[in-house]
Amino acid sequence: MHRQRVAAAGAGREAGWVALAALIIIAAAVSWIGLRGQPPEATALAPYQIDARTALTPAEQGIFADLRLVALELDRTAPLPGADELGAEGLPPFVADASWRARGGHRWHAVDGGYVGLSASAEVAASMVLRLEGAGAEVWLKPTHTPPAGLDEATLIAEGWKQAVSSFSAGVTR
Repeated sequence: MHRQRVAAAGAGREAGWVALAALIIIAAAVSWIGLRGQPPEATALAPYQIDARTALTPAEQGIFADLRLVALELDRTAPLPGADELGAEGLPPFVADASWRARGGHRWHAVDGGYVGLSASAEVAASMVLRLEGAGAEVWLKPTHTPPAGLDEATLIAEGWKQAVSSFSAGVTR
């Protein structure tokens, strides 16, 4: 009579090999990321620029976002509409509503090359300028009740206006 010994079915050995393979894959991924990782680049701002994410009050951030959207909505091939026309269309920050009061109650005026909004409450939000040039738009601000002498960059810088810029870095996605 012939006897044959059959081992009991078990997954111990197979599980060990799977765990070893998983550890090798994880170790390879960690070393790959460690070798390829780069420190986030810090973008240096010019002395006349401020970061829109960190240097603006919440009211100023809201107006900044509204102005950037309005700049996208405007038809640049036609003459710029007046601030009253934009308010009548319901475009913030030009429309005088509860949000307008909470954000500083700016009085907006269309000027050659953009719009100037003088704040009624500079401690809530600074006065702002939407400067339209070509296809681009810039937002400048200063805690003042007087409009700038002109909307060219040199004049705004000389009068102490600060350009709000959005810099996107690794900190934005955290």
